[in-house]
Amino acid sequence: MRAFLLGLGMLPIGWVLFEVLGGRSSQEQYRSDEDLYTLLSLVGVLILAAGLVCILTSIYQWLKEAIRTW
Repeated sequence: MRAFLLGLGMLPIGWVLFEVLGGRSSQEQYRSDEDLYTLLSLVGVLILAAGLVCILTSIYQWLKEAIRTW
């Protein structure tokens, strides 16, 4: 249950870093810090991926336990 909730918490954080902050690198006014926003976007993708792995692992464990008790 903790891994599932951790994964749910990681999704919005990763999305904000990836889409909102990372998307600024395409805007002209943020070109001077393009590397920073690209790095934030990369970190956001990694957090999103980790969150999805936590969620999918939790679902797999729940299904495995449900099948075993059935």
